[in-house]
Amino acid sequence: MKYRVVGWASYDDMSIEDSGNTIGFAERHAVIDDIKANGYLFSGYDHQEMCDCAPVLNDGKRRCFSQRGWGGVMAEAHGYFGAYDYSLFTFGVNEEYAKRPKNYFFADSFTPEENLAEHFEIEVDESIFALAKTRNPFFLPDLDALRFIDAGDTLTLHCGEESLHFETITDIDRSSSEESEDLPCKIDTKYKIIVSYSKESNLPAPTDESRAISALLNKMAAEYAAILGENYRERKKEHFEKCRQLAEMLHDSGKITLYAGDCAFSDFYKAINKESGHFTAVNIFCADSESFYIMGVCRDSTPLFRRLGKDEVKPSAENRWGKIGRYYE
Repeated sequence: MKYRVVGWASYDDMSIEDSGNTIGFAERHAVIDDIKANGYLFSGYDHQEMCDCAPVLNDGKRRCFSQRGWGGVMAEAHGYFGAYDYSLFTFGVNEEYAKRPKNYFFADSFTPEENLAEHFEIEVDESIFALAKTRNPFFLPDLDALRFIDAGDTLTLHCGEESLHFETITDIDRSSSEESEDLPCKIDTKYKIIVSYSKESNLPAPTDESRAISALLNKMAAEYAAILGENYRERKKEHFEKCRQLAEMLHDSGKITLYAGDCAFSDFYKAINKESGHFTAVNIFCADSESFYIMGVCRDSTPLFRRLGKDEVKPSAENRWGKIGRYYE
């Protein structure tokens, strides 16, 4: 998030919205950076009881910490990282060295929430990349490049020639790496970042190859939709079989991702025979995080193949009886 401090107000200044009890790491880092840039030094008691000692960020909200919480912020800003160093700045500091903010904040610096989100892009090793493909949440090293990552941001991981894009980060947390004895990936930093994401996010980022595949699938879907007139059912079934074979080949070669489905592409017709008990078999797949398609067969109707709008993906995924694919991992 593009957080920064734009001013200071009183702890109980009701004219400025309070952000609430939960203050994330990105917000905390913005406050720490402002303390360091201006050389501020004052206690958690001052933060709560003295005028103009509560930071106001560019989202238009003031951050109100507990006295110990503020002591921890001030300790980190001044280079103290011990488990109990917050106590040095909780209840009081030597007035000879104290420095507090002036009464100011700039309302014209407030930024609409939708404009605060950032995109983060980092290179990771194979163990982290493999974990991110299969686990939610997953872990990342606590890098300087990720100091301001927060819920609502987007993230792309690169590992060699592969990329993985997360469109919707839902939560960010940090914990000690040293306390985790059996991490499933290599973390070299003292702390690890814990990333949670929506299910739609764990998909490959667009590439030139995926865009070319999408263009081919779009063309075949348009041709399928254009089949009308005499004997259209038979002609649709013939064209659908070409599309199904293409999807099966692309999936087997790792070029598309089965997002949510009922069965393997090769098992469509087997899945709807009378013994199966199912009348339909449908798969939702994608070439990358931006292009989704739905393909399926029905015992009593013509097959289905078309591109899906993003707002159609989740409802379609929830209705699958087979429960296979990335959505269910």
